[in-house]
Amino acid sequence: MTVDKGRFTQRIELFESQRNDVQSYFDKGIQELKERSVKGVKLLEEQQKKEEEFVAEAYKEAYESYITPYEMVKLGVGDFFFFHNFFMKNVGGFMETFNWRYGQCFFNLLMDHNARVGEMLRGSIRDPYHKDEVSEELWDFLMDNWEEK
Repeated sequence: MTVDKGRFTQRIELFESQRNDVQSYFDKGIQELKERSVKGVKLLEEQQKKEEEFVAEAYKEAYESYITPYEMVKLGVGDFFFFHNFFMKNVGGFMETFNWRYGQCFFNLLMDHNARVGEMLRGSIRDPYHKDEVSEELWDFLMDNWEEK
């Protein structure tokens, strides 16, 4: 009986040590995931702060140099020439800050300035979202369909 009891004790000890190894393995994995998520949240917050600061600065400069906020409100959806100048001046910064393609940058800014015209373009043959340029034909289309209030 003592021999069987000794083997049984060895098996229990082996099982306990393996269980502890497995548990510590998963505990380490969970801890690593927690650390990664905290780091990811910090990086995301920093990126969002950088994006917000860039957008605020870009619009501040644009409004101060071209049009006053009161005039912008008076115009309603926004002035086409303001949008054109703002886009041309800031496209590189938006592309770099938000990691956008050229057409994606154009479309996203257009939706902020005049969503009605943006919706007219969405899914059409002229849709610039997946393109690397904005054609003269598209600028003409925008100017023709831009409604000022």
